[in-house]
Amino acid sequence: MKRLFTIFLILCFSFEIGFAGIEPPAQENLSIAFEKVIQGKELYYQSSFEEALNHFKEAQTLYHGHMASLTKGDSLFEAHIYAGLCHFSQKQMTSAKEEIKKAYLLNPKKTLDPKTFSPAFIAFFQETTKPLKDLSKTKLEIHSTPDFAKVYINGFEMGLTPLIINHWPQAEYHVRIVMDDFREWTSSINTTQQKNYRVNATLIRLSDPTWLSKKTSSNDSISIETQRFLKAMESQNTSAWTTSFWFWSIAAIAAGGVTYAVLSSQQQKAVPKSSTPVSIVTAHLP
Repeated sequence: MKRLFTIFLILCFSFEIGFAGIEPPAQENLSIAFEKVIQGKELYYQSSFEEALNHFKEAQTLYHGHMASLTKGDSLFEAHIYAGLCHFSQKQMTSAKEEIKKAYLLNPKKTLDPKTFSPAFIAFFQETTKPLKDLSKTKLEIHSTPDFAKVYINGFEMGLTPLIINHWPQAEYHVRIVMDDFREWTSSINTTQQKNYRVNATLIRLSDPTWLSKKTSSNDSISIETQRFLKAMESQNTSAWTTSFWFWSIAAIAAGGVTYAVLSSQQQKAVPKSSTPVSIVTAHLP
C-alpha cells in the first residue's frame, strides 16, 4: 500500500511542477532575488545607498540568470530603477543613466509613479529615456498553437496569442508562452537587425508520453521537500503494513459493517410478521 501511495505522490508532484513551469533551483533563486529587492529598498530609504546598491546588483544577477522563468518583471525593473536612484542620490549620473536604460529596455511601456519617486528623478528618467524612444523600432508578432496562450516578455505579462506589439525598440527579449495543460515555451529573441519579428510556438500537452518520460526520469524534477518525504517513507518497515493507518481504517470500516448487519438482522427478527391483509379504502368525492 505504501508503495502505491509513494508512486501516487511522485506523479502528483511531477504534474504540479509541470504546471508551475519553473524548476526548483530557478524558483529558489528568483525568490531570493525578490527578497533582495525588498531589502534593498528598505536600505535605500534608510540612506544606506552603497549597501542598498549591493542588494540590487545581486538581485539583477539572479534575475538575469533565470530570465526564461521570470514572471515578476516589475521586480527586475525596480532592481534597475532603484540602483539608478542610488547612483542619482550620490550624484553618479552616468551610472544612474545606465541603470535607467536597462530598466527601460525591459518594458518601454513602464512609467514611474509620482507618488513613489521625486519630481527630480522622474524628470531625469524622462530625459534619459527620450533618446531611446527615437531608436529603430520593431514589430513583434507572437503566435502559438493552440491560440490564446499567455505571453510574458522579460517577465511582464503582455496578453494572449495571437499578439502583436508595435513600435518596440530593437533589442533582445525573453519570451515565455504559458497555457494550462501545456508545457511552457521559452525563447530569447534578438530584434536588433529586423523591423518585423514573428514567433511561432507549438505547445506540447503535459500528457504527452515523451514529455512525461523525460520529466519523471530524474529526481531533479521533484522538490527537495518531496524527496525528503519519500526517503522517510522508504526508510520505514514496509512489511509491517498491518500497523499502518490504512490497515486500521479498513478494519474499522469492516467491523462497522459487520455490526450493522448483525443489528439489522436482530431488529428484523424482533418485529413479528403479520399475515393480515391491508385494506384499501377508496373514497369517491361528490
